[in-house]
Amino acid sequence: MSRKKILIVDDTETFLYILNHILKENYETIISKSGEDGLETAKLTKPDLILLDVMMPGMSGYDVLRELKADDQLKEIPVILITGNSTEENEAEGYALGAADYIKKPFVKSLVIERVTAVIE
Repeated sequence: MSRKKILIVDDTETFLYILNHILKENYETIISKSGEDGLETAKLTKPDLILLDVMMPGMSGYDVLRELKADDQLKEIPVILITGNSTEENEAEGYALGAADYIKKPFVKSLVIERVTAVIE
């Protein structure tokens, strides 16, 4: 059985490294450092799940999520938003755009694994 693919999109090297380290044991991980690149990578690789940072320069996570959900080939891919600045309004916006869940920074390894497993399996 092939491993499920997770695309991690974050503009911060540290967070990319941490998430990749947490997930690479059980999943095939793909890394992207910007919203624009993440969208292109999603089109090329068709991941099983996308972990998407909300606050990025240029194209924000919300912008990427809008584009993903508007694309017939990508709209079914579940997206977990990653944020360090979570308010009820931010979360409501993410869920309204189609996010499956949220993970807050700083990461708690067990919570990341739990949320990813719940959404991807």
